[in-house]
Amino acid sequence: MIGARFYSQGYESKFGRLNQSLYNARDVLAHGTPTLSIAGGNFVTGVNVFGFANGTAKGGSPRSHVAAYKVCWLGTIQIECTDADIMQAFEDAISDGVDIISCSLGQTSPKEFFEDGISIGAFHAIENGVIVVAGGGNSGPKFGTITNVAPWLFSVAASTIDRNFC
Repeated sequence: MIGARFYSQGYESKFGRLNQSLYNARDVLAHGTPTLSIAGGNFVTGVNVFGFANGTAKGGSPRSHVAAYKVCWLGTIQIECTDADIMQAFEDAISDGVDIISCSLGQTSPKEFFEDGISIGAFHAIENGVIVVAGGGNSGPKFGTITNVAPWLFSVAASTIDRNFC
């Protein structure tokens, strides 16, 4: 981890001030840290799933330099992310010289490209030579549940297998 930033101005303009103790880039929602480790986690030997499938685990790009850009906050009812904070994070990542942006954000249903902060920020990143990988969503596997659908995004999603580890 070579850097971390947080963005709260958009959130605060819409929902009110955050508690001062939250002004940091720490992952209190327990989402960004595992997602970032999937992208850039180093080699870990001796891992298994309940004693099966022994081996070495690694992220997609082990030994890479990663930076985190926190744009979401736990609101009174749910996790909230604003387009203003998302787009500012994209701009800063581009200015910081990143090569790839892994954007593990989404909404409950797809928006029009010109109304979606992720699509707008990603388009600007692509225009500046930065690849953007975005999560497909968390509502599947059903028809129409993928939310990051802009054609300039590399959307990814998890799948299931028909195996049980007992």
